[in-house]
Amino acid sequence: MLSSLKRSPSFMLAAIATGALWMGCATANGDPTTDEPTAPVTQGGGTTKPDASLRPDFEAGFAADPDAGNNVDPTPDGGDTCIDNADPGGAENTAKALPDTDDAQNTAISVKGILNGPVDIDFYKLHVTDKSFHLLQPDMQIATSGVEMCVFVRCDTNGPSNVTCSSPAVAKKSDIGTDGCCGTGPSAVSPGWDCKSTTDSAALFVRIKQTGNACLPYSFSYAF
Repeated sequence: MLSSLKRSPSFMLAAIATGALWMGCATANGDPTTDEPTAPVTQGGGTTKPDASLRPDFEAGFAADPDAGNNVDPTPDGGDTCIDNADPGGAENTAKALPDTDDAQNTAISVKGILNGPVDIDFYKLHVTDKSFHLLQPDMQIATSGVEMCVFVRCDTNGPSNVTCSSPAVAKKSDIGTDGCCGTGPSAVSPGWDCKSTTDSAALFVRIKQTGNACLPYSFSYAF
């Protein structure tokens, strides 16, 4: 009997191999372990999650550029065309009319325009009424560098205007002989005049031109 219970060495090796095979099958058919590594993400065909710290080039929720639309250069990007809409006339008889005023106007009114090169000349016409019990005190200023402003005076009585100019403005006549004062900005160009009449009401012709060659925005102001 005891001899029948003995096992040969080959029998013991077979038993150990059978047990190892059974344990391996149980592990493969059971639930996967939590330590099982995930497959690496490939760069070719797989998809990857974008880095949340990177901001796209455009997003509707972003605030608008605070400088957008504030470009004052009248020359469009990539072009040589100067945008000069509503260009005033280039002579006294075609001058752009500004609203009439009088010598009670103490608050300065500003006018803006654009000069398209040295051949572009802008003329404005302005009538000033000399009201009773008011002192006529012209205050006309050109605010833009490189721009010459002239103010020519024509009395309503069609008599001599007897224009006087204060420095830095200098006396000049227009192309048709109207007396006035000229100065280069930024400066005051404030003519005084005397119509030798009971009234000093007059039409003023403002001529704007540049001393350089550019597409140049300008502004001037007037008060009386």
